[in-house]
Amino acid sequence: LSIRRQRQMCIRDRNQITRDTLRKILKGKIKIEAEIDLHGLDRFKARDIVEGFIHESFFNGYRYINIITGKGSGIIRQVVKDYLDDKKSYKFIIGFSNAHRKQGGEGAFVLHLRKKETIG
Repeated sequence: LSIRRQRQMCIRDRNQITRDTLRKILKGKIKIEAEIDLHGLDRFKARDIVEGFIHESFFNGYRYINIITGKGSGIIRQVVKDYLDDKKSYKFIIGFSNAHRKQGGEGAFVLHLRKKETIG
């Protein structure tokens, strides 16, 4: 593997939510505090709504949120993933992962948000 590819894999692994955390969410030990469903939106509207939803959730002090993209053609899912991978979102997000298979799997993302005190 190239050094660049190794770095990309390292960053992706570091930002993923662990299976243990996903299980705790499934069992209700960790609460999803907000959820948004992007079904039926075009990619531009979805991008704007996701950005606003993450900012609002962060400023409300939420720690775990869910974004439902659906599986469909994968366009909305890719738009959301591109935003989550963008450096602009790092100041709000600790990590993200596909939801547990019983909560949408590849049709949804679970995000772990930073505490708002961490941003000056």
